[in-house]
Amino acid sequence: MKAVVTPDNAQPQTCVVCHDPHEQGATSGEPNTATVRFMDNTLLLPAGFKAEVVGKGAICITCHNTRNGVHNIDIAVTSYQAPHAAAQGDVLMGENAYFVPTDSRSPHSYITNTCVTCHLDESPPPAEYSFQLGGTNHAFKANADICGNCHTKSLNAGGLQANFEGKLAELAGQMSKYLLNKLPDQFTVMDYTPHDYNGKPYDIKSDPLIISKNNIAKIEPSELHGQQGYLITLKAVVNVNYKAQGAQHTSPLSSLQVQLADMTTDGKTTVIAPTDPLVKSGWNYFLVQSDGSKACIIPGLSSMY
Repeated sequence: MKAVVTPDNAQPQTCVVCHDPHEQGATSGEPNTATVRFMDNTLLLPAGFKAEVVGKGAICITCHNTRNGVHNIDIAVTSYQAPHAAAQGDVLMGENAYFVPTDSRSPHSYITNTCVTCHLDESPPPAEYSFQLGGTNHAFKANADICGNCHTKSLNAGGLQANFEGKLAELAGQMSKYLLNKLPDQFTVMDYTPHDYNGKPYDIKSDPLIISKNNIAKIEPSELHGQQGYLITLKAVVNVNYKAQGAQHTSPLSSLQVQLADMTTDGKTTVIAPTDPLVKSGWNYFLVQSDGSKACIIPGLSSMY
């Protein structure tokens, strides 16, 4: 049984994550002189690249990267990995995406202090984020109105984001259609749906389960434990067996969460091989979905979807 992360047991990110308490700079006022642990350039990141000339945003990108090595047109695909959900650094720097040239750096990456300029703008922050009620806004949420500082004040950021979400939904639909066409009439899966049994939470894979293709009502991409997967909604409920230590049990489910590697024709042969174009499309899909900016920082990668 795996531990389930909840708001009660998650570790908070406090000041010292980003700031050295012995070299903090000014605590408030303008111009803001606060220092961060990494500035201008990062070291080689777990995502396989360095972010250079990014100002104070270097500290952000140190954590906010895909963390799963290099993924691009020059590297053969050998697994079903999904990007680590903190993908903003890769998207900003135009790294780790398929179907586009490497280093397709976004123009937003040349803004002074990159991430910090928009996400920690020098404005009165909420009281709970500032002891002196001055300095920068440590809510870290960028206000869409800030786009007008560089672009026209009439820029409709909401419209831009809505258009992006439409394209992302279109890509998800095409991926799902492609997978559905590849599925045989019957196939085998292992469910990975978190659930409770006898008052205890479980986050484990089920025994192999045979599914009929004609029982599928809907299928859509879903990232599961760092792997590409799909949420399969069923027309009729199926009984799913789990072998947990000391708690073997069965759950009736109307939807299944299945990693792509656990979707097989016979329990052994995968329906989609790692070399299939769907896996590259899936990586791109989860890359921009987990970025969360909804197109506000991805101009360099716009051709990938």
